[in-house]
Amino acid sequence: TGEIIKSMVTSARIGQSSKLALQLSGEIPSNNRGVKKAPFYVLAGTYMPSVLLELGFISNPEDFKNLNSDQWLNDMAARLAGAIAKYLEKTERSKIYEG
Repeated sequence: TGEIIKSMVTSARIGQSSKLALQLSGEIPSNNRGVKKAPFYVLAGTYMPSVLLELGFISNPEDFKNLNSDQWLNDMAARLAGAIAKYLEKTERSKIYEG
């Protein structure tokens, strides 16, 4: 029964992570490569919604420039923080309706 419960929790977390990823994806500029699902090692064992963001590649000259720009980084941080706040608001609102 422990494995069944673990599987149920994992499934719920994956669903929540997907919703969070979609919310965040909407805030990433035009070079957005979309949302992918994979068993990333750095996310294994988390017990909350979790995502791995790639905001650019240092091998790409434009990405490299952006990743070295305080203005761009601050803008991305603000956008992502706003997206997380929206996700949390939607999550709390859905708990009220489910409750």
